[in-house]
Formats: sequence, structure tokens, C-alpha cells
Amino acid sequence: MKSKIIHAHSIDNLTEQIDHALAKGFAPTLSFLYLSAHYDIRQLIAQLNQYSFYVFGATTAGEFYADKKMGVQEEEESIVCMLLKIDPSAIAFKLFGLEGKEYYQAGRQIGQWAQKQFEDTTVITAT
Repeated sequence: MKSKIIHAHSIDNLTEQIDHALAKGFAPTLSFLYLSAHYDIRQLIAQLNQYSFYVFGATTAGEFYADKKMGVQEEEESIVCMLLKIDPSAIAFKLFGLEGKEYYQAGRQIGQWAQKQFEDTTVITAT
């Protein structure tokens, strides 16, 4: 698995950095995206739809990122994107309607779904 962390302060800057990574031959299959609610999410989605990788994302109250050069950082009103190159057959997404369910019930439902997808699973959730 290869990865690249991008930290941006605008949607245009984010896409410029993604384009730069792609131009250098990096071919991600998945991205984790965390952004401040300060940004126009609809505009961001429209921009990211031009790429062939999956996007998993959420808004946050402070965007964290870490790399060897800068260490661990937190910066308000920013966008953090981790591009990953992993086997696409190792990825599955599912939206669950969990309203009215207890946490245990919801977790059990998610876990059972994940076990049907893969022999060995890891689950990442966002609400």
C-alpha cells in the first residue's frame, strides 16, 4: 500500500495537489477526506467526481494530519486528504439507516455486514 497526505486550504488547491500526484504517476484507488464545514461540500464533490478513486469523507471540528516532515498538526478550516493505492477488491462501502437503533444493535448490524464481505475485516465509520 502506498499513500500520500495532502493538506490544503481551498478546494482548488486540493485538486491541484491531487493532479500533481497523478501527473507524477501515483494512481490512488481510495481517498480519506476530512474537511472543515467551512467549505462548500457540493462544490468539492463536483470537483472530486473527475477522479477515478473512491472517496470516504466527513466534516470535522479540526483537521488532523501527520507526516514525517511536519509531525502531527491540527488546523481549523482546512482540508486533509490521504490518497491510498490499495487493491480495490479489498474495499466495500455501505450506507446504513441507523435512526432509532441502540448503539449495540447498529454495531452488530454493521459487523455482520462486514463479515459477509470479507474473511478478515476492518470497519471505518462516519456519522
